[in-house]
Amino acid sequence: MNIIHQPSRHRFELEHFPSCYIEYTLEENMLTVEHTIVEETMRGQGIAGKLALATYQWAKAHHYKVASHCSYMDIWMKRHNHQS
Repeated sequence: MNIIHQPSRHRFELEHFPSCYIEYTLEENMLTVEHTIVEETMRGQGIAGKLALATYQWAKAHHYKVASHCSYMDIWMKRHNHQS
């Protein structure tokens, strides 16, 4: 299960399943997660968590703070003790 970064689309996507993605915005030193979408037939496989982790790790590696307008990402960051 590979996660692909699509910077021109501001997304991290599940390889071969672009309908499963996290969409984000970048502004100055802040990456803000806007949406986490996993198609219904793909749910329950940990895809959203893998998307969240890939997004968070990329942001931190590139010195961005992480914020969220997405309820899934809010819960994920709290569950994993990640802060911006």
